[in-house]
This record gives sequence, C-alpha cells and structure tokens, in this order.
Amino acid sequence: EVRSRTATLAEEARMYEHMTVQENLRFFARMYALSTEEAQRRIRELLERMHLWDRRDWKLGSFSTGMKKRVYLARTLLHHPEILFLDEPTSGLDPEAAGQVTDLIRTLARERGVSVFLCTHNLVLAERICDVFALLRQGRLQAVGSKEQLLENTLEDKQVRIRTLGSTSVHSFTGEEEIDRVVGLQGFNLETAVGRPSGCVPRG
Repeated sequence: EVRSRTATLAEEARMYEHMTVQENLRFFARMYALSTEEAQRRIRELLERMHLWDRRDWKLGSFSTGMKKRVYLARTLLHHPEILFLDEPTSGLDPEAAGQVTDLIRTLARERGVSVFLCTHNLVLAERICDVFALLRQGRLQAVGSKEQLLENTLEDKQVRIRTLGSTSVHSFTGEEEIDRVVGLQGFNLETAVGRPSGCVPRG
C-alpha cells in the first residue's frame, strides 16, 4: 500500500537502456498494476508533457542525460502518487527542460494536492516549489519552517557593521527589517555577507 501511494526519484535513477521509452514505461506500469488502457493513456499524457512523445520508440540508451531524467520523472508519476520524494530532480537538465519539470512538480503540488519532499542544493528551485523548508547539517536537522520564519530566526541575532569610505565611523544594525533598510539605502552597495564586518562604498 505504501508503494502504491508514494514514489521516489533518486538523483542517480536508472532504467533499462536497451528498451525503448514506451517499453520501459509499460514495464513499470505493470509493476504498479495499471491496466493496459490506463497505462497507455498515462504514458502518452506524461510523455507529451515532457515533450518526448515523438521519441517514445527510441531506445533509452540513445537519450541525453536531460532526456533520460524526464523519462525517469515520467516513470515516477505513472501511478498518480500522493507523496513524491525527489532528489535533485532538475540536475543535468538544460534551463528549458528544468523549467518544464519544475512547472510540472508545482502543478502536482498545488493543484492536485501531491505532497512533495524535495532534496536539493538549488535554492531557487526550492523556493519555486516548497512551502516549508528544513535545513540539514551533517545529517542533523538544524531548522524547519517557512522561508519567512527561517529568515527571521536566522537574522534576528545577526549584525551588519558598515563603514563608509573616507570615514572612521562604524554603524551597527541588527534585525531583518533594519538590515534590509540599510542594505537598500540609495548610494550604498553592501559588498560582503550579512553577519560579518562589511564594507560599504558610495556608488558612482
């Protein structure tokens, strides 16, 4: 029952490269107990969304890394899983293909109610897909919450120190709103990261 309701896409996923795309997906559809009619309908739907329907009879081994990743994702979605575990789903994809995969995952999550657990180093991807974020360090959970909650908790004890060019004065600022206001001041360009002494020079 758990397997029928969940699906996992590992970063190093594999399928049968000597078989065609359609043969691969039919094989996995049988494993998920899909009927022949449902399997064919679902295969066509997914391959069309991945822009691969016209290559359904090509051997998987002839595909590029990005094209294979799209086939792997199609396999993952065959049986309408309720929970998806995705490990770097856009790695190896060109920007256009990565955007298509991201849009598909967002649609699944926001319109069809699929719960997505995303493991990624791509923070832009995470922001586009996720509502709740968890930060891990050496396998241990460091923080969990929305983007806003994590920013607030992270910045509340940080300090920005700014010294203007030609001045010996150093001004310190703390708190997310105060830091944002200082960083956005017209005429200044914050050069180094929040949380360490930072240089600030006039523009122009």
